[in-house]
Amino acid sequence: MKGENSTWAYINFSESPNIVGKDLKRGGYGVIKANVYIDGVKEVLTLIQETGSKELYVKHPTWLINKLKDCDDFRINLRWHGNSNVVWSFRSVRFKDEYESMLRKFNNL
Repeated sequence: MKGENSTWAYINFSESPNIVGKDLKRGGYGVIKANVYIDGVKEVLTLIQETGSKELYVKHPTWLINKLKDCDDFRINLRWHGNSNVVWSFRSVRFKDEYESMLRKFNNL
């Protein structure tokens, strides 16, 4: 979502993800370095999770949004407690059109 001076991106789960390997910080949040694959090319994405939250905040959302605009396949690999590495795959072929449509709608409010 784009605000007046900021852009935000989250990955949401139905339950609070129990991710291992977080760098816990004061203030009750953890920093997660996750491998992502954008059309098969490996990148590292920094995520932030408040303790107990169902959302993972993307630290550099503009970078990710720009990457998603030009790709067909996005995968994220998270170290999930009790399951080792878990990979989520997303088809992103219409991301650019949907994202631009959303921005137009918000700009018309």
